[in-house]
Amino acid sequence: MARASNASGGESCLIAKLSHFADLRDTDRDMLREFEHNERTFKKRDIVRREDEDIVVLFVVKKGWFYGHSLLPSGKRQVHRLFLPGDLIGTHEIVSDCAIYDISAASAGVLCPFDKRGLTDVFATSPRLTALLYSIEALDQITLDDRMRAVSRMDAEGRVAFFFLQIANRLRVAGELSGNSFRMELSQELIGDALGLTGIHVNRTLRQLSEKGLLELRSGELELSDEAALERLCGFNNRHYRIDTSWFPDG
Repeated sequence: MARASNASGGESCLIAKLSHFADLRDTDRDMLREFEHNERTFKKRDIVRREDEDIVVLFVVKKGWFYGHSLLPSGKRQVHRLFLPGDLIGTHEIVSDCAIYDISAASAGVLCPFDKRGLTDVFATSPRLTALLYSIEALDQITLDDRMRAVSRMDAEGRVAFFFLQIANRLRVAGELSGNSFRMELSQELIGDALGLTGIHVNRTLRQLSEKGLLELRSGELELSDEAALERLCGFNNRHYRIDTSWFPDG
């Protein structure tokens, strides 16, 4: 069950993430802070919203990990998207009047809900921030395309390596990671559901990568021991380092 409250201040992961890619004006920062005015706290495995529910609010991820998922006709679960601190939930569905899948909490976390009409002020007054938000959504789509390529063409080691590298670099952009280790909030079953693998296969793959000295998962803490080797293993391209802002309007 979620608990609602007013925001208690602190650094904005959304502003930190967007500032990584482009300079933000004070007025842009103020508009983004409005998106984080309210908070809802979730426990691990809480349902944020159900498939086919009306989309009235969008969310900023302030703390924790969340994921979008659906149940296939076979009864198996598919994990579509992973939402990390600084991410927006629901912008990719804004063209629809209802949710396309469930959203659940992979860990304890905090979401900031805001009415989707709140984007109106951004679109009307800040073309540059609008272009940045559009670019972030496009980057998220590229992230999904890259994961689809990994799932369809790579073996289990390549899939896992690619997925973990994506997560690590997304956390770095939001200021949530400075080194090479982080708390892995996804169970092996959830990792498998995101990569088309069984939980048993994920477990075996993690052991193989550990034996090769590439990573170590111990007590929920994931260390990317040899990040360069992991990148070579799966041909990883860090698309989260920068985006092309040369076409952004000045206003």
